[in-house]
Amino acid sequence: MFCWSSENDNHLVIAPQSPVLEIGTDFMATCMIINTDEVTADDLYWSLSKTTVPKEQYTKINTSALNVTLTITTENSEWLLCLCKEVSPYVALNKGKFIHGISLTKGCKFLLSQLKTYGRCLNTSVIMFIGLVSISVNFVCCKHL
Repeated sequence: MFCWSSENDNHLVIAPQSPVLEIGTDFMATCMIINTDEVTADDLYWSLSKTTVPKEQYTKINTSALNVTLTITTENSEWLLCLCKEVSPYVALNKGKFIHGISLTKGCKFLLSQLKTYGRCLNTSVIMFIGLVSISVNFVCCKHL
C-alpha cells in the first residue's frame, strides 16, 4: 500500500522550471503559493545568487503569485530563489517548505543547422556522444549588434 502525505509538499513553486536564457534579454519568473493559506504574495521575496532582488523588479499577480523580471547580463549560471518571510510559527518551523529555487543557465541562441552571427562572442565547445564514439565541435556564438 502506498500513501502520499501533503506534509512533505513544498508551498512555493517557480515557473518556468529549467530556463536557458540569452544574455542581454529580460527574463520573467513567477513564484506561486500552493497547498497553504498561511502566506500571501506580500510575504514573498526573491534572491539571485544570495542577493535580495529589489522590490521594484517584482509584480504582484494576485494574492498567491509574485513575478520578478531580471535582465540577464552575465554568462555565469546563477540560482534564483523565491523565499518567504517568517510570518507565523508554522512558516518558521517549516522553512524548507517555503523556499524554491531554479538554476538560470545562460548562453547564446543558435541553431545547429544554421549558426546565426551575433556581435558579442562566446567560444563554446560541444561534445556529443553517439554510442561509444564522441564527436567534438567548436563554434562561436555571438550577440547581434
